[in-house]
Amino acid sequence: MGGLLWRTLLYGADVAPNFLNCCSASVLKSLTGGDPMTLEFKSTNARPEIICAFNVILTSNIHLRVRFQGDADAWRRRLRIVRYENPPPEKVVADLSETILAGEASGVLNWMLEGLNRVRNDGWRLGTTLRQQRIVDDLLSECEAHVRFVRDCLRKDATGSLTADQVYERFSDYCVRHGWDTMPKAHFTGLMEEAVRRELGASRRNDIAGPNGKAQRGWKGVGWK
Repeated sequence: MGGLLWRTLLYGADVAPNFLNCCSASVLKSLTGGDPMTLEFKSTNARPEIICAFNVILTSNIHLRVRFQGDADAWRRRLRIVRYENPPPEKVVADLSETILAGEASGVLNWMLEGLNRVRNDGWRLGTTLRQQRIVDDLLSECEAHVRFVRDCLRKDATGSLTADQVYERFSDYCVRHGWDTMPKAHFTGLMEEAVRRELGASRRNDIAGPNGKAQRGWKGVGWK
């Protein structure tokens, strides 16, 4: 963390698929939320304190998912998603950035200053259009798909029971209908166990009769809406 001293912009280039979907991703909230942090350095007793109001840019070639635990609004305030949705150019220009700077450097600088003035006049906030906000909201909905699935598709049923395989199959269809990626079954099982317990008060069991009559993992007292 000592390397952050005197910095204002943090850049994660081509980050891993789980970059925002791991426990330590919550550190990004602290780094962008104005929280104080005490830094430590080797071979010195100096302990400077900084205020974490960094700008963070992440680039990735894959669809990132966010892990959040009841703090979706905090991520909603922070995230600004810029997608590259245009087709590749028919003719690739080598060293395009150098070509632009050689011929249009003043225009690039003026464009950057115009953006600076817009952000300053808006209280240093990066505003969003309705379309951009929908993209963020849809991402957060996808990241909490298992909870939404429980609320939309399951209910308490004193005489009902569902196996984990049945629930995962229906969940996969649910994600496809919403245009979301389906998470791996191994990852889904733990999240669904927590969501069903929290939303419906049912714990996972190992004695649920499956279609073949054999005992399987699943839930008792739960049925389809």
